[in-house]
Amino acid sequence: PFNVQVVGPNSNITVTISPKTATLGAGNVQQFQATVTGSIDLSVTWSVNGVSFGNSTVGTVDFSGNYTAPNNIVGLGSVTVTATSNANPAKSDSAVVTLTNPVPTLTSITPATLGLGAFQITLNGTGFVSTSTATFGGQPLQVTYVTSTMITAIGNALNTQVGTVPVKVSNPAPGGGTSNSLNVTVTTAGTPESSAAA
Repeated sequence: PFNVQVVGPNSNITVTISPKTATLGAGNVQQFQATVTGSIDLSVTWSVNGVSFGNSTVGTVDFSGNYTAPNNIVGLGSVTVTATSNANPAKSDSAVVTLTNPVPTLTSITPATLGLGAFQITLNGTGFVSTSTATFGGQPLQVTYVTSTMITAIGNALNTQVGTVPVKVSNPAPGGGTSNSLNVTVTTAGTPESSAAA
């Protein structure tokens, strides 16, 4: 006779995710850490709202636990990011991510002086999201989201805007709001900033 020993998954495994909560705006990123104890296999599989590695609707999470909020967060409220032990899939831990856009803050603009014509500026600050918009003297700029602390914007400085021109950044609902205003100087001296310059 043969003796067969059936070994089930290790029930002593624990999974702990950190941080347990986060608040993010559209397109923002949060790094989560998963700690597995009670097993030599420390690997986990990440999911968002039960979807392995997430998707464009609920946001995505990579193999390292970097969660990226979706570009459209309207109506989501919050999502759950889960780390599940590969050694025992019955063991997992989760974090709740509240999805709401912050009020942006502008701290600096480069370059701060522009010639007439097409330009590209870099806006530095906090609370930027993938759906942030910017205005130059009240006129919309073509915005590219870089990070939560940097966006670039393309526009056109007109003769009527020579002098100081206010620049603002706005984030849409949910949450959201409009930043403080920082001024850029438009001058007739020198050559226009190329839209390709950065």
